[in-house]
Amino acid sequence: MTVFSLSNVSLVSLKRPSWSWLFSRAGADGLQNGGGRGQPGAPRPGFTAAAPVPRSEGLRRVWEPEPVGKWPSRVVAVAVVVMLAVTGVTVAARLFGWQSGPLLFLVAVTPYLFGVCAVAGALALVVRRWILVAVAAAGLLVVGVLWAPPFIGSPEDAGPTEFTVMTLNLQFGGADAAQVVDIVRESGVQVLSVQELTANEQASLERAGLAVVLPYRYTAPRDRASGTGMWSAFPMSARTPLTGTWLENLSASVRTPGGPVTVVALHAGAPLSLDHGRADMDAQTIVDQVAPLQAPLIVAGDFNATRDNRFIRQLEGQGFTDSATAAGAGLIRTWPTDMSPLPPIVGIDHVMTRGLPHAVSARTVSVAGTDHLGLVVRLPVRQPGD
Repeated sequence: MTVFSLSNVSLVSLKRPSWSWLFSRAGADGLQNGGGRGQPGAPRPGFTAAAPVPRSEGLRRVWEPEPVGKWPSRVVAVAVVVMLAVTGVTVAARLFGWQSGPLLFLVAVTPYLFGVCAVAGALALVVRRWILVAVAAAGLLVVGVLWAPPFIGSPEDAGPTEFTVMTLNLQFGGADAAQVVDIVRESGVQVLSVQELTANEQASLERAGLAVVLPYRYTAPRDRASGTGMWSAFPMSARTPLTGTWLENLSASVRTPGGPVTVVALHAGAPLSLDHGRADMDAQTIVDQVAPLQAPLIVAGDFNATRDNRFIRQLEGQGFTDSATAAGAGLIRTWPTDMSPLPPIVGIDHVMTRGLPHAVSARTVSVAGTDHLGLVVRLPVRQPGD
């Protein structure tokens, strides 16, 4: 009678449909220790026992299927780690206001991290890296919390009277003036803020009838990107430029149906490279001059910053509210529009308010001749005595 010892047999055999998988054909008689027929531990002639496998390893093999290939699995895992590391650094930079070097640009695309985490989580699931799946899920949660407000909104009802504001970057004065005036008229715009206003573009806007729709103006046309202007349906006073800024920034008091409102037509300097110290200083200069202005206050223009960048968050710390966020308009993207068939990537044009009811709507409008979309915002207006 032949006795078989299973002490050296791998539990991997449990995965097989037959006990014959316990042994493999090798054309040898007995085990490597010299065992033969009739001896304990000796297999049938022509078979050798499978190599010993630690019990823990055997259990792992029982409960987890073998990967298709180790190297593909490892490459995918490394890619997932890189994606999650970039997400972690970007979220930390967003939360703590770190903007040196490339961090400013990474923070600007924070909402896209939701997709990055989703892809990373799916890949980690495929290669069964459970810790990475958990990290990706945490990333989805954090980015979701950061970007829930623009999709939820917090509009306020302050009565039937509304005040419509539009901002548009004219791209070196090249925007279609007639189309701008048509949008102003059709949208019922009562205050228009424009950036990169040139003398020729101002003349074109006037010829297209802008002065008829919005008869009051305060402008500072300049060559290329420096000029700024605002037009209003209501009388203006206290016209004052901001000082020490890279580009022209203008402030005026507008006598709206709900009372005087300070309006700032804003154009902040753009971060043109990884060394964006000048743009950072320009943003700080603007914050220092806008923050003390008396409410109610509207700041409309090209901020060259998204709602995740430090500039916008500094203004929010001073009591300002982003109108698109308050209106629940979702992911508003305004620049660039000249990368067809791709849509705009980031939202750097804003209407921010302080001391006014939150916006009830925000939408973008397309104008030929510029690489920005215009932004049209409807604000409730409190009547005197409210």
